[in-house]
Amino acid sequence: MVGVRSDGQPLNAPYPQGTTTITWTATDQAGNQASCVQTVQVTNQNPIVTITGPPSGSIYPIGSAVNFTGTFSDTGGTHTATWTFTSNMNSFSQAGVVNESTGAITATFTFNDAGVYLVKLTVTDGCGGTGTADTVDGLTAMVLSMTRTAAL
Repeated sequence: MVGVRSDGQPLNAPYPQGTTTITWTATDQAGNQASCVQTVQVTNQNPIVTITGPPSGSIYPIGSAVNFTGTFSDTGGTHTATWTFTSNMNSFSQAGVVNESTGAITATFTFNDAGVYLVKLTVTDGCGGTGTADTVDGLTAMVLSMTRTAAL
């Protein structure tokens, strides 16, 4: 029996995301042939993302560095992460530092304007799958940046 992939690759080569068909052809001793088609579907699950800190509603003085932490789980590949901080006046993005071996994601961001900032973490894998988180322990992820006198 001989198999031929629709993408022209050898049967034992890695299969790409999407659908690949294999046409199998069997030939008996008399030269009679019969064929059938097999479909191989490869999908990519999106990363599962969690924001772990700081706790929702945390208050920070304007100009202080805030450490953000999160985690992700996904099968293999490389990942990128982006933290987004959005208020009614501003929106900022910060690349996250990804630790592939532990699934940890960190970033440090300094808020220079007062406000309530909604926090979102987006993780993208090497196959284009994307996962997001915008809650901490079931609460909307947000931090407050205030002047020092208002925060006291």
